[in-house]
Amino acid sequence: MNGKKGALFLALAVCMAFSACGGSPSDSSESLSDSADSFSESSESSSLQEESSQSSSFSGELEVTLSETSLELFVGETFTLEASVNDPSAEIKWGTSSRAVAGVEADGNTAVITANGEGTAQIRVRYNEKLIAKCDVTVILPPEKLSVLVPSGKLILSAGQKATVKAIKDASLSGEAVWSSSDVSVASIEYQGLIAVVTAASAGECTVTVSLGGESSEFVVVVGKE
Repeated sequence: MNGKKGALFLALAVCMAFSACGGSPSDSSESLSDSADSFSESSESSSLQEESSQSSSFSGELEVTLSETSLELFVGETFTLEASVNDPSAEIKWGTSSRAVAGVEADGNTAVITANGEGTAQIRVRYNEKLIAKCDVTVILPPEKLSVLVPSGKLILSAGQKATVKAIKDASLSGEAVWSSSDVSVASIEYQGLIAVVTAASAGECTVTVSLGGESSEFVVVVGKE
C-alpha cells in the first residue's frame, strides 16, 4: 500500500514540474516553425528588392538621332555633327566611307566633318559594330576661285557682336589674303590668312572684301542696334 502511494506522489510531482516549464513539446515545434517562416519571408523580400534594383538599369534598343542627315559642303569647309543618344553611358563610334571626300574627328557624341575633296561620302555612327545612324555628305567645289563662306552673301550682326568667317581658294591661287571693310565705323576686320573676325561697331551696312592672287570675293555686313 505504501508503495502505491509513493508511485502516485511521484507521478503528481512529474506532472507539476512539466507544467511549470511552460507547455507541451508541440508548442516548441510551432515556435521553431514560425521562426523558419519569418526567415523565409525576409529572404524572399531581400531577393525581390535585389531584382527591382537590377531592373532599374537601362534596357532596350539604343537610339541615336543626328543633328543632320545630309550635308552639302564646299571643299575646305567644316561642320559639327551632334548625336542625341537615349543611353548616355553608351559609347558610339564615328566613321566615314571616304576620308578623301569627308574626314571625321570625333569627340564623344559630337564630330567635326571636314570637306577634303569633291565627291560624296557617308558619315556613319556604330554601336557594338552595328550601324545605327548615318549622314550623307556631298562635297562640291566653290563656284569661284576665291569664295567667302557666308550664307546668301550677307552677315547680320548686332552692335558689339563678333563673327568668324572663312574664305576658300582654288589650288591655283597663291599669295597672302588681304581683307578690308568699306566702312570700319560699321564693322572692322582682323584677319590671318583665310580666316577673319568681323566686329560690328555701329548700326549700318558695309562690304567686306578678301583679295588673293588677282581674285576677290565679298559679302555684306548688316549691323543692327544693340
